[in-house]
Amino acid sequence: MKYFQIEEGSSLKITLNRPETGNAFHHEMILEMTDLFKKINADPKYKMIFLAGSGKHFCTGADLNWMSSAETISPEENVHQMEDLMKMYKSIATCPLPLITYVHGAAYGGGIGLCSLSDYVIADRDSLFCLSEMKYGLLPGALTPFLLTKIGKTQFMKLALEANPFDSDKALSLGLITEIGDKKHAQDCLKKFEAWPAISLKNLKKSVQLFSDDITEGFEKLKYLSAECRSDKEVLELTKTFRKK
Repeated sequence: MKYFQIEEGSSLKITLNRPETGNAFHHEMILEMTDLFKKINADPKYKMIFLAGSGKHFCTGADLNWMSSAETISPEENVHQMEDLMKMYKSIATCPLPLITYVHGAAYGGGIGLCSLSDYVIADRDSLFCLSEMKYGLLPGALTPFLLTKIGKTQFMKLALEANPFDSDKALSLGLITEIGDKKHAQDCLKKFEAWPAISLKNLKKSVQLFSDDITEGFEKLKYLSAECRSDKEVLELTKTFRKK
C-alpha cells in the first residue's frame, strides 16, 4: 500500500505512512484507508487492529493543500470527496474488530477523529490534540458523530469553537484517550488483549456496535455542509493563509 505500512500477525498493525505531511489525509489516502477497512470487514481474520503513525506525528488531520483544491474542482466533485471521507469513517466505525490506537506527537482534526473511532487509545505524555478545523473555517465534519459519542455535546462544542491545543492529561479527562503511555506500553496492551479468545474480542466489539446510532441519514446531509464550507471564498483565503505559515 502507498500510504500505509501493514504488519500481519495475530492482530493487524496499520501505520499511517505519510510522515512528510504529519500523516495528513488527502483524497488518495482516504480511498486507500477505506479499501483497507472494507477488506478487513469482509474477512475479519485477525484478533484486533493496532493503529499508529510514522514520523513525528500520529495524524495532523486533513491535508490543507487537498482541502484548498475545492476551488479547482466542480461542486459535484467537492461533495463527492466529502462523501468519500465519510465512507472512510463509516468503514472504520463498522469494523468488527477492536481498534487499539497509539498516539504520539500531534493528533489534530482527523487525528482526533481516529481517536474517536478507536476502542482503546494510548497517548504519549507529550502528545498534543486540537480540534482545529474552525481555524480554517472548516467543519469537524465526518468525525462529528463519533466525537460527540465519546465526549458529549458540551465538550465537543468547546473544543470546536475554541480550536485550542490541549495535552494528554486533558484528553484523558475528556475520555478521548484511555491512558497515557509510550509505544512499548501500547504494544504490551495489545499483547495482553490478544490473549483473550478471538470470538470474545469480536463479539465484545459487536455488542457495543448494537447500540450505536445509524449515521447514514446524518452523513447524507453533513457532506453538503462540509463541502459548502470547504468551497467558500472566505474559507479558501483562510486556508491559503495557514498553508503559507
